[in-house]
Parts: sequence; C-alpha cells; structure tokens
Amino acid sequence: MLKTFFQMDMGSMKSSLPEEVWKQLHEGIRVQDIEEYNSVLSTFSDYARDSAEQVMQPE
Repeated sequence: MLKTFFQMDMGSMKSSLPEEVWKQLHEGIRVQDIEEYNSVLSTFSDYARDSAEQVMQPE
C-alpha cells in the first residue's frame, strides 16, 4: 500500500471540482499501477499548497 500526503487548498478544490470527484477524494482513490498513481497526482497538483506558504497568518 502506498500513501501520499501533501497540503491541499481544500476551499479551491471544493468550489471547482464536481461533487462526485470531491466525494471520491474523501473516500480515497485506489490506483492499480504507477502510471495511474502519477495521473492522480498530476490531476490534483494544481490544488497543492506551496510548501513555503504560511499555514498561520499573523493577525
């Protein structure tokens, strides 16, 4: 089993993705091979937060 985690902009995803895809994300996306894995990562890479982005903004 392979799991990948990275910070996602959930607000942008929820407002722009079809409900079916949003539901699929919550249930987990199973892949059969490395090509499918890379395809899934590529699909959602637009929503990845920049690793340098501040998680907490000063008030």
